[in-house]
Amino acid sequence: MLLGFLLLATTSVMATVQVDLNGRLMSFNVPPVQMNGRTMVPLRGIFEALGAQVNWNADTRMIKANKGSVEVQLTIGDANAIVNGRTVVLDTPAMIVQGATMVPLRFVSEALGADVKWFEATQTVSIATTGDAAMTPPPVDQVNVEPSYTSGPQYVDQGQPVAFSSGELDVILGPIALYPDPLIAQILPAATFPDQLIAADDLIRQPGGTRDIDRQDWDVSVKAVAYYPSVLHKMVDKPDWTLAVGQAYADQPDNVMKAIQRLRARSRSLGYLSSNDQQRVYLDSGYIRIVPARPDYIYVPQYDPQVVYVQRRSSTNSNVITFGLGLIIGSWLNRDMDWHNNRVYYHGWNGGGWIGNSRPSVSTGNHNYVNDTYRNKPVEVDRSVKGRDLGAYRNDIRKSVGSFRLPESRRPSRSNTRNNSNGKDDSHSKDNLKRD
Repeated sequence: MLLGFLLLATTSVMATVQVDLNGRLMSFNVPPVQMNGRTMVPLRGIFEALGAQVNWNADTRMIKANKGSVEVQLTIGDANAIVNGRTVVLDTPAMIVQGATMVPLRFVSEALGADVKWFEATQTVSIATTGDAAMTPPPVDQVNVEPSYTSGPQYVDQGQPVAFSSGELDVILGPIALYPDPLIAQILPAATFPDQLIAADDLIRQPGGTRDIDRQDWDVSVKAVAYYPSVLHKMVDKPDWTLAVGQAYADQPDNVMKAIQRLRARSRSLGYLSSNDQQRVYLDSGYIRIVPARPDYIYVPQYDPQVVYVQRRSSTNSNVITFGLGLIIGSWLNRDMDWHNNRVYYHGWNGGGWIGNSRPSVSTGNHNYVNDTYRNKPVEVDRSVKGRDLGAYRNDIRKSVGSFRLPESRRPSRSNTRNNSNGKDDSHSKDNLKRD
């Protein structure tokens, strides 16, 4: 097992990466390596530089470091670290590389109270210890693609479900992170209503079923997704994945938003995510936004997460993101993403940008979706979804960390249990939907 870590890590040496501690560049006897998006450095060099005392137990392969009131324990190959007696789930464990014990730089630094930032343009990890001058923030086009350990609920309390790690969230959200913002704003809350999604799927597969969507007693997010059958079918046909999305959004909304931004930044840095005839991609105070390029149609991208988040774009893989027919923008797209505050919000078709561009084409008189009652309350989420058991699928997600491969659902999908003979994609394209 350790040999596997060694072989994989040594193929990812990053000779150009620099580590800056309080304004001074650090040097290591073994160069930093990158695993699953994490910068790994020799343990003794970083712990001692941060003022911690380090002990190594060769028999148990355990590292124990102390600084003041903080005690950190790491074990080679074990994703569970211990900070002051509490478990922290790591997406990349400590490992042996070229005879040196390598530890995740950000985790170690933050566990010992330091502030960490990644500067893409200079390939520099900057660390500032408590009491040092604040670092200059990066320009808006330098998005931090390495997630913070202190920003997510990765602590595990006895008897409580283990929160998704940042690596697991990347696997779960990878298939939709490049979707346009107004569509993500409906998919996330809709994923917390899996039973309603199944009911919606059954309805729209009936002849003329789409005409009855507005009459249903479903959450508004489920109704919105139902107007795009290809999206709905994907959610229903992958029940374990949809449940994971719903659980993550219900329990870790801030981390979900950060993961989507992290994935977008990764795809953008690899040369895939950009504006075109179907979508507009732009930076809003450092946050990557994806919105419809046209006022009347929204397009759903199709892509392989194992490519767009992993491989750099080249002439041989330049067309890996494709788009189908344009889907009607209707009044049901009544929500958008507020990346600044990590939330989904109701816009009621008031605002500029894509909302203002599409407003003339939308019937704002449909009170199923344009209603002030939505404005005065938060977006509804069915938090009972957190109590549903993902079972072995959770282990499959863990195994996919770093590869961005979405595991197959272990439970039978709806496509295996229903009789749908027409085989057609009845998505609400510009050819078969009357605008509302």
